[in-house]
Amino acid sequence: MNKLILWVPALMLLHLLSSCHRSGQTELNDHDIRFVKKAREADLAGIKAAQIAVNNSKNPRVVAFAMALMGDYNEALSKIKDIKTVSPADSISPAHQQYLAKIIKLTGKSFDDAYTNGELNDTEATLMIYVDAMQSRQDSLFQYAQATTLPIEERIDSAKKITASLR
Repeated sequence: MNKLILWVPALMLLHLLSSCHRSGQTELNDHDIRFVKKAREADLAGIKAAQIAVNNSKNPRVVAFAMALMGDYNEALSKIKDIKTVSPADSISPAHQQYLAKIIKLTGKSFDDAYTNGELNDTEATLMIYVDAMQSRQDSLFQYAQATTLPIEERIDSAKKITASLR
């Protein structure tokens, strides 16, 4: 993945957060709070899944993909934690917990298939969270969500390529 593309959303978010802070617009509406919580939860689940992949997979492409995702998710999580008006989302949804419990038991090709397919599905769902955040909006979270969709789409493309190579 192109590291420059990953830095652009981070820098935009920092700029947007600082401009919101300067203008006094620190309060988020309910839609913003739901977006931040969903985005955080998706990042937390993605980090845990990537950690499992790094430990369980023997496929260098899957491990490299997982490590790249872990970096992306950690970076996104650190940026979204900077929004002070939302309490931390320290829990992972039951659906993600079930996915993690499933993949941790797998090994070899079964693991690689389940992980890459799971990440493909989860990343597509994460993209929808960001697309929803952009609906009929023009505020700082819209701009952050818009800037973040490109790296998410790149994750989807990577997952599709790896999944196809595993067949």
